[in-house]
Amino acid sequence: MSTSPLRSKDEVITNGKYVLVQRGDQDKIIEFNAQEKLRFGRGSSVQEIELLNAEGCQFYSTFRVQTRTSEPKVIGNMKRICYLELVPDTMDPIFSTERSVSGKDNRNIVDDNKSQSLGQTDIAVLREKGISGPEILDTLITSSKTFNQKTEFSQEKYLKKKERSYGDTLVFIKPTLSLVVDYYFKKDPVKIMNLRVDSLSQILTYGNVYSGGRYMVYETACSGLVIGAVLQRLGGNGICLHIHTGSTPQRSFG
Repeated sequence: MSTSPLRSKDEVITNGKYVLVQRGDQDKIIEFNAQEKLRFGRGSSVQEIELLNAEGCQFYSTFRVQTRTSEPKVIGNMKRICYLELVPDTMDPIFSTERSVSGKDNRNIVDDNKSQSLGQTDIAVLREKGISGPEILDTLITSSKTFNQKTEFSQEKYLKKKERSYGDTLVFIKPTLSLVVDYYFKKDPVKIMNLRVDSLSQILTYGNVYSGGRYMVYETACSGLVIGAVLQRLGGNGICLHIHTGSTPQRSFG
């Protein structure tokens, strides 16, 4: 896919750039490579998604995950090869089923795992038939015996949980410092010493970090977030000397 001359190079997805991929409430930070595949999902919903069609698109583009029809259709196969299809800015809502009916409370709902008549095998069949994520979600709703008895809050919680597994839209976001800090804080806060965005901003304020300054920073346990924040604040003007233990600085964690 060619890059439009009207687009800034910094706003276009190209090889070597880092991208925050968002799927429902799931996030992944990747170093983009158009020839590689992105893995999403668990168990029977695992998908390997080809990234080729995202190359040259703008950040914050939305893509729909499509399954290759040429792939062998084996029900129960744990891995499906998929590709991305760019969707317009005006797209259909994820959930099309009307949800005007809801319960006042959940007191009469019995959690016996029998309320959903649609099983994993049925869902696999729907996927193999090319049924889209929103349609699968609608089918799950209509097949649930207790959905209309749930409160509105419980319904939204249910939908978000199912969208994580069966939703088929990805958003490719340009990482910012605040997004990266939030991502690592949700993934494993202990490995960044529970550093939050507000705490990081206080460090920069108390350190009087500004463009054109000269700073010496000692950091060994925050995956380079403090150093990255200082460098971003400098904006290419100034000096930042990184002091660390060992022969190489800590850059990231798995």
